[in-house]
Amino acid sequence: MPERSPSTPVFEGVMWLLFVALLVPAGVVGWVIGHSGKSTHAAGAVSSTATAPAVDPSVASGAHIFVQFACAQCHGPQGHGGVSPYVPALTKVATTLQPAELRTIINHGLGESANPTRPFMPVWGQVISETQVNDLVSYIRAGLPAVPTAEPPTVPTNQGLAV
Repeated sequence: MPERSPSTPVFEGVMWLLFVALLVPAGVVGWVIGHSGKSTHAAGAVSSTATAPAVDPSVASGAHIFVQFACAQCHGPQGHGGVSPYVPALTKVATTLQPAELRTIINHGLGESANPTRPFMPVWGQVISETQVNDLVSYIRAGLPAVPTAEPPTVPTNQGLAV
């Protein structure tokens, strides 16, 4: 007896059902994976519906300078200290030092650069502008508030010594 092949319409119908049965779950899984992160916004994007508190423009600029020039590497995240016992937390000195004193320290440095066992404040006066120094001082004097658009980039881990 010769073998019968399935009829074309029935075969096509079964194939379409199989295709849809696989496509729908794959689409759902893809949607869930795409929306399961902390945020669905692109890096650096700001939601138009977000209501961030208004920050003085010079304070916000100071926050960006703080991130850009890696001040947190010595003074800790948002100036809270904890990196070295020899480097002050900026949140503490913000209220004890006058703006002119802060400008002098930023512009001319502080500490013993000849002593390799202790960190020192580098001289930034030749690197950043007077406006940037003033904005940085404004940020420090304001208590180093969180500025949503001034977040340091995440440093990759477990990728070798070069990173």
